[in-house]
Amino acid sequence: MSPTKTKDQNLSHFIVSFTRFYREQIQKQQNAYLIGLATLAFTSLLSVWIPKMISQTIDQIGQKSQVTSLVVFLMVAAITTMVIRTISRVYFFNPSRWIQHLLRMQIYEHLIRQPKGYFDQTTSGSVINLVMNDTDSIRALLGYGLLQLFNVSFILSLALWQMLGINLMLSLLCLIPLIIASIVLRKSILNIFELSKKSIEQTAVFNQTILDILTLVPAIQAFNAYEGVDQSFNLENQKLRDIQMKIQTIIIWGFPIVSIVGGICVVFVMYYGGSLV
Repeated sequence: MSPTKTKDQNLSHFIVSFTRFYREQIQKQQNAYLIGLATLAFTSLLSVWIPKMISQTIDQIGQKSQVTSLVVFLMVAAITTMVIRTISRVYFFNPSRWIQHLLRMQIYEHLIRQPKGYFDQTTSGSVINLVMNDTDSIRALLGYGLLQLFNVSFILSLALWQMLGINLMLSLLCLIPLIIASIVLRKSILNIFELSKKSIEQTAVFNQTILDILTLVPAIQAFNAYEGVDQSFNLENQKLRDIQMKIQTIIIWGFPIVSIVGGICVVFVMYYGGSLV
């Protein structure tokens, strides 16, 4: 079978699986997600609007009455942002928790009806990993993952719109480091994705090792086989640690590129924008 045909089959399988998952799980929570999306959009709008109000307040320092009104508006806007931001997180995180709960129920109902041969071919560690770690990953994706995806999309769109309205050339200069950062982040995220899959697989192996050791405790004690068991445990534990350390290394060195890019953009704004004042 050609690689192209295999990719097409995998894509078709993914589309069918996702469509079924959407109808069975996400669609039931779509009203909550829509409320979360609306409140998140409003929060992003306030986050972009507040700095503009601060600049107007500074410009009006000499006029006491107008400054007082602007300060009151800023306080109300800040409190509103805090409240709306909290609501948006509730309507993203709660549905994801509920979906995780339903998935675990469905997995349990599926597993409890499997024949004995299924459990002879499937390790207990894999089953535990499926019920716990895999559903945790889905919850994180549908909760924090979707929240950050829409949050970054809204903020970038609104900020870019305001930047283009101020100065086109300055905005284009700031886009150069952003494009470089996006390439680095894409590479980092792809590496984390591959390592996360390995981490999940190794976690299943590690869980199975622990279950096997606990099952054989009487025999281990009877034959004084502590050394062999320790080596087996340490080996799987070290493999899991190495994978997680690689993920942590990418997070430490790859993700701060966003902060670095922010600093570079500030330099562009101060150097080029200062000459326009």
